[in-house]
Amino acid sequence: MNSGDQFIWGLGFPEWREVTGRPSVADLFPVSARCGLYVLGFANGERYVGQAVDVVRRYTGHRKVHDDITHLSFREVPKAELDEQERRSIHALEAQGLRLRNVVHMSVVQGERDLDLVVSPQEQEHWLTGDVTGLHDAEQGIRDDALQARYHRRFERFMRQPRAQDALFVLGLYLQSVIPFPRRTELTFWAATCLPDTGAPEGSVLLCRVSLNMQEVFSLYGHTGDDENELWAEFHLARSPFQEAFGDDWQAQLQARGWNIDEHQYNPGGQDQFRLTAYGLEDLETLLLDSGYSGAMALINLRLMRLGATFYSKYHCLDLVDAALKTLEDRRGELPTMERSMNDAGIPGLLHIGNQVAPAGFEPSSWTVTASLEPEVVAHLTDPAQEYPVRFESARTGGGSITTFARFLTDDPQPQYHLYLKSLLDED
Repeated sequence: MNSGDQFIWGLGFPEWREVTGRPSVADLFPVSARCGLYVLGFANGERYVGQAVDVVRRYTGHRKVHDDITHLSFREVPKAELDEQERRSIHALEAQGLRLRNVVHMSVVQGERDLDLVVSPQEQEHWLTGDVTGLHDAEQGIRDDALQARYHRRFERFMRQPRAQDALFVLGLYLQSVIPFPRRTELTFWAATCLPDTGAPEGSVLLCRVSLNMQEVFSLYGHTGDDENELWAEFHLARSPFQEAFGDDWQAQLQARGWNIDEHQYNPGGQDQFRLTAYGLEDLETLLLDSGYSGAMALINLRLMRLGATFYSKYHCLDLVDAALKTLEDRRGELPTMERSMNDAGIPGLLHIGNQVAPAGFEPSSWTVTASLEPEVVAHLTDPAQEYPVRFESARTGGGSITTFARFLTDDPQPQYHLYLKSLLDED
């Protein structure tokens, strides 16, 4: 069997039983001991974790769909604990890298999916890199007069909120930055609800929410009372990019940067997720323009879309989405811009201390570095004669590069820092 099967035994499952070609396993389990969790082994090495009140009946059902079942492992679990123990088992085995055929509770699903018919797997892979060069979304959004009329009055109430324009701007930036091909996938794979009736904590109003599959991924709030001019939001992100970058200390690293995070998870997103809360328009923009954070949002969003269609399409507010994307276009000039194209990730260059950046083919005096670094790091980078190699990477946006950051490529033990670059072009 597979080398990863020891992780299955570590969860309390017994050794495999050979079941190749068996139409039934009734002889293996007495009637009084058939409630619990099971793992199926397939001929190609994949596994499936499931629960059953009667494992014999469940196995027979699987055999009608899958003719390549070769092995079975089963352990008894009280009926009241089936849901929780199944979820934990799937998360644990996925985290260890086992290839599972499960869809529910999984962070990543394999094989052909409905999304592939709308956005090709090649486009999905390309989009996930953050380089949107050569990718094109649909020019027009969904037209559904009945659906639009259903939420039009609610949208009018939204527009009377104190920070409605800023809320539209943030929503538009979220959709364009971290939702794959938002116009192509709108309504079928994601939905945006306007002034949802539930979910707002005391002292806040829930302005809008974006949901994929059976999970919300972005909720934007406005404060009421004296703080009515401040926006705040909750994001769900994939945790694995931060674990890879920072190791086991990833949570402390994010908290040290001032972010509020917690382990909140929804079942559809699987174990590879966490929640981040940010306050104020500036911090919301920072998250969505930084490819580290937006990339982690994009990763979980694409995974959720690959699970299947959204369950919230009947609550989708077309007016809200149209207004959000239009507001983003109207206010794009407020965002850090790169007038000279640097869309291709991996452009070689040298960062010269003294606020000069020299990407290939550009004059160093055309660029400046703006960053907020810890004092000890600034001290580390104050030698004007020192040159630091960097890699230029573009933040993801549907319409091209909004901002670009440089990542240090040194052998120095200092961590990697993202430096935002702002164009200082000559008048010509």
